[in-house]
Amino acid sequence: MNKTKVNIIGNFKQDLRVSMDNYTQELSSFLNESNSFEPNVIQLKLSSFSNAIYQYNFLKKNVMRFERYYAFKKSLSNINKNQITHISDHNYAHFVNQLESKINILTVHDLIPIVFSEKLKKNPFLLKYSLSNLYKFNRIISVS
Repeated sequence: MNKTKVNIIGNFKQDLRVSMDNYTQELSSFLNESNSFEPNVIQLKLSSFSNAIYQYNFLKKNVMRFERYYAFKKSLSNINKNQITHISDHNYAHFVNQLESKINILTVHDLIPIVFSEKLKKNPFLLKYSLSNLYKFNRIISVS
């Protein structure tokens, strides 16, 4: 029996989002156990430029923003053009513009920064940018 190949796009390792990493690994394990899917977890890597400056604590947040919103195309250029691609973190929803899969799936974990943006006195404009691509997904999984 042919298994359907599924790309699962995780986070940048340096983003230090353990819960997202765990979710990606659990999703991969579940798909693998189903005997219908062959998961391929894609761990995003910093560009050499960002990797060089990431060591400076005061720049870490900006390096991750640069990678997540500007330099990510190189990270995605090496992925297989599988039938299904699942982006496991809604902060990366804008990646959908680079995908060539027949089916694109997104997991949305937490919308509190948007729902309560006025109370929190924050404007999560980068998150809003990512989520502006929701209509491009074939399926959306919401856990929150």
